Amino acid sequence: YGAYLSLDGVSIAEVTQDSVTECTGQDTDNDGTPDHLDTDADGDGCSDAVEAGFTDAEDDGILDGTGFDADGKVTGGDGYTTPADIDSSGTADHLEAGVAACSTDTDGDGIPAVTDLDDDNDGILDADEGDSSVDTDNDGTPDYLDIDSDGDSCPDAIEAGFTDANADGQLDGIGYDANGLVTGGDGYTTPIDTDNSGIADYLELDVFGSTTSFTMSAGYEIAEATYVQNISVKIEDTSPRDVIFNNDGTKMYILGDQGNDINEYNLSTAYDISTAVHFQSKLINNSNPEGVAFNNDGTKMFIVANSQPLSSSFDKVLEFNLTTAFDISTLIYTTSFSISSYEKEPNDIVFNNDGTKMFIVGQHGLDVTQYNLTSAFD
Repeated sequence: YGAYLSLDGVSIAEVTQDSVTECTGQDTDNDGTPDHLDTDADGDGCSDAVEAGFTDAEDDGILDGTGFDADGKVTGGDGYTTPADIDSSGTADHLEAGVAACSTDTDGDGIPAVTDLDDDNDGILDADEGDSSVDTDNDGTPDYLDIDSDGDSCPDAIEAGFTDANADGQLDGIGYDANGLVTGGDGYTTPIDTDNSGIADYLELDVFGSTTSFTMSAGYEIAEATYVQNISVKIEDTSPRDVIFNNDGTKMYILGDQGNDINEYNLSTAYDISTAVHFQSKLINNSNPEGVAFNNDGTKMFIVANSQPLSSSFDKVLEFNLTTAFDISTLIYTTSFSISSYEKEPNDIVFNNDGTKMFIVGQHGLDVTQYNLTSAFD
């Protein structure tokens, strides 16, 4: 006796030795559970603790706190004050169906978050993404509300293996059902784990892979860019670093850090990545390749990397000859050039049209370094 029977922070009925009959209390929603034992007394899908204006971050109907006192009340929480009545009806919100503090629609699908089984429409069930305590990238947004849970700039929907053509983080489909799930899409299956690590790609930083194309109504004007499509390159490499084409757009090359290799694709329609078919790969035999460039006729290839095969030195431009133009199977390493005096974390490499100038962009100096070449592409 002398104990509170509810942990929702609303001290509705206290059982005492002199008044046991208080326990029978009212049953507002007529569900057979009296209000003092019911975490949702009005049956509106929103817990009493939240509707009363208290903190219940996990939405389990129990007031957040640090423990319990001798009377069974939650300690360290913000409950046991007058419950909220936001519409000033004279009836506390937790007893008034239709007045819910949980009616937020986090993903704009018209379904309140309290009943929505996919609160960010990424094609992954909230139950699988975890509660509010699960925040993989520690950005302050729990995974079930975060469209990029691992913070690698690749949307969860795409990394899970689902279709998100415009890369907005929401599963493509034709509408939503009563539970807030996207209909007509390909989600709600087991998210992929391309590297078989036991961790789904959408939760594993730097395990992703896609290449995306845009069109521009004005040449070289990125403000005019319009999204077209993307294709996954995860099978070939889960950490792609650079993409480049041959002169006529019928071959595409992806430089990969995970495999330390370069992958060649054939395109049946020039510069249309939807027609790309993987053709072959070539091991670069160095760690951390970051950027790639060809000379004009495809008989030389250059890779900027953080180490190279012949020594332990870092920050090199590696030069290769190709005995057959743009055919990576004919790559032969020839030489390297150190850039460590000017850039310790190179990210990409590009040449001017005639190969007499070379440019390196780097993360360490946050700058572009220009070099003059007395012999073109040498």
